[in-house]
Amino acid sequence: KVAMQDGRALALWSQAIHADIDAAVELAARSSTAQLEVHAGALRNAVTTVLRVTRRLHVIAAGGEPERAFANATPYLDAFGTITVAWRWLVRAREAEQALLGGTTESGFYRGKLHACRYFFANDLPRALSQLEVVERLEDSALQIEEAGF
Repeated sequence: KVAMQDGRALALWSQAIHADIDAAVELAARSSTAQLEVHAGALRNAVTTVLRVTRRLHVIAAGGEPERAFANATPYLDAFGTITVAWRWLVRAREAEQALLGGTTESGFYRGKLHACRYFFANDLPRALSQLEVVERLEDSALQIEEAGF
């Protein structure tokens, strides 16, 4: 579906994420912590990776090898979803950082959001990048099994 309407939805997704990445980097410059900028950089890298992999899959599928392009649809979709969740965590972290900078009375709650974001970026986002490595190299063992093997 990411190729529908010449990739319009994918482009909008990417633009929205990049706008939030830029906002996080801007806030990080005013903040006492560099963590927001680190997360923004990791997310930028993940988005760049998924867009590169998506283009590669599109070329392979359009070139007459759709089975090969879609042989790893599950890890691709899982990685795409994880990157989207990372985006939402970055937005939550930015909101938490703004609240803390504003002197909120709920600092424990907002520090908890920052820790949850850090956990996600340390544990889940790297898994998405590993999945995209498998997809990008067009791992095709699923296509090699003989029908009798089922």
